[in-house]
Amino acid sequence: MRDRWRRLVEFLLRIGEYPGESPDQGTKRRIFVIASVIAPTLTVLFIPQLLAAGHHLEAARSAIVASASLPILVLLAVRPSWFSYLVNVTFTIVTLGNIVKVWLFGGLLESGLEVIFGLVVALAALLILGRRAAIVWTGVFVATLVFAVAISEAVEPTYVDEAASVTTAMNLVAFTIVVMAIVLFFVRQRDRFQKESDDLLHNI
Repeated sequence: MRDRWRRLVEFLLRIGEYPGESPDQGTKRRIFVIASVIAPTLTVLFIPQLLAAGHHLEAARSAIVASASLPILVLLAVRPSWFSYLVNVTFTIVTLGNIVKVWLFGGLLESGLEVIFGLVVALAALLILGRRAAIVWTGVFVATLVFAVAISEAVEPTYVDEAASVTTAMNLVAFTIVVMAIVLFFVRQRDRFQKESDDLLHNI
């Protein structure tokens, strides 16, 4: 069973790999793939709960955002040169999804702090695309946050979450899982490259 999971992980981490890929680019690509698998998986887990609560539009939103990762990963496998473009498309879909949920539930707290996933986008932008992209996506996150606060008094919510505190807690847990997975993988890759460099110097 463990070998099957290992082979599956190895297969996923090879998505978008191409001859001559630099170690740095390989790390960035793998981070993107990991985030594109873990985040949608966690999103799908919430859909039955949303359907049971009668939040069908929110369930549809979650399904669309989660399923968008599949064609993006397929495109990455077929067209590795589109990497930066596909990353930005993914970030855009996540951000628009956050905005739609805020609109449906009518505010920042009412939506269970959904906009917090904009921080995942900003962190991923820093690790994958660099500081300039991270600044841009951090600005987008701040704008989304302002929108979420402002909309609470301007729009009548489509849904009311009777367990908003539970939803907030679950979003925070999901946020923590995704961030820790990204950071731990990045640290593991950094330590691996450092060990290879140290071994090379030692051999010399």
